[in-house]
Amino acid sequence: MFSNKFSLFSYITLPALLISFSALGGYDEVCEVPRQSSPIAFWDFNKDNDFSLTDGKVRLGSRHGGVRNIPGTDLRGLRFRFEGKWPDGDSSSELRYKFLEPQSHVWEYMRIYQPPNFYHRLIIEIETSSPLNVANWNFNDRVVSDNGHYAKVAKAFKNKLFIEAPDSIYDKAWGKGRTITNVSTGNSFDSNESKYIGANNKLSAMWQGEYSNAAMIVGTTSVAANSGGQPGNGYCEALGSKSTAHATFGTKGNMARMQGPPLCFDMTDNGTIVEFAIERKRSSSLKNPDGIYTIWKRTNSSDWTIVYHNNKIPAYQDTNNYFDKGYIFGWSNSGFKEDTDFYLLSWGLWTERPNFL
Repeated sequence: MFSNKFSLFSYITLPALLISFSALGGYDEVCEVPRQSSPIAFWDFNKDNDFSLTDGKVRLGSRHGGVRNIPGTDLRGLRFRFEGKWPDGDSSSELRYKFLEPQSHVWEYMRIYQPPNFYHRLIIEIETSSPLNVANWNFNDRVVSDNGHYAKVAKAFKNKLFIEAPDSIYDKAWGKGRTITNVSTGNSFDSNESKYIGANNKLSAMWQGEYSNAAMIVGTTSVAANSGGQPGNGYCEALGSKSTAHATFGTKGNMARMQGPPLCFDMTDNGTIVEFAIERKRSSSLKNPDGIYTIWKRTNSSDWTIVYHNNKIPAYQDTNNYFDKGYIFGWSNSGFKEDTDFYLLSWGLWTERPNFL
């Protein structure tokens, strides 16, 4: 049985952890934020079977599946089920909430049971001029392009081949004029075009007013091998928009000194608990943006580590420059090959840096 190795109480009573300046340059202004142990809202779904939708300064939405036992463990949590779909199919599962008092600088805590079958897909759709014989293009067959790029077959259907875990997502690897060969069967065809299937999945979002006005959205995405990724892993991305027109400021560079892209969901953690703390701060202006995104992560085998940080985020609007709504999880653009269940064991919000960080 999987045991509950840590509790939030133990985090709060631990001495505050020091962040090394050599590990993260330019982070001193956040280190000076006072630490506190009292959240403005907190739910422990692992302990509380019957819970109130309102706690402190936050009210949860009523659309959730309730607390469930997590198969194969002695844990309980809110289930977020993402249904298995075709390679180009997406899925969704989310829990929305409202701030009873709007906030402009918050720390969010998420304690998640990572599914034993978690696999973040990275799919390319290749179109042919004539239908394929699907018997010659089987799941997991290795394919290569005539310029040396590689992937595996996800599914063949009519005149389309969906490939998984490509080393490159770009059209020059799989697009018009490229010859695609199945190494396992020897069959080949010429590509008419290729299309990258969106792979960004939501993890957490906050905004003001109508979604996604002035939003700060944390998600995960898959990363191809030639960009430093590993098949199946989910890498953190911090996105946002500046206005009701959804003017995005995209993903800003990671100031944390990491080797490779920031890793949120590592397949080696499948079937275990992973924890995230996400700091969001609105900018005081657009001219000199000083908004903050910071993502910490902890697992059963690693202590709290900063995986993403940027303190020049242009998350600002002239009026109502705060958060009053949010959601947990959300849309999965990559989708999953089979039903994939995340469980939220506990969740909370702080308005000052919590003392377990």
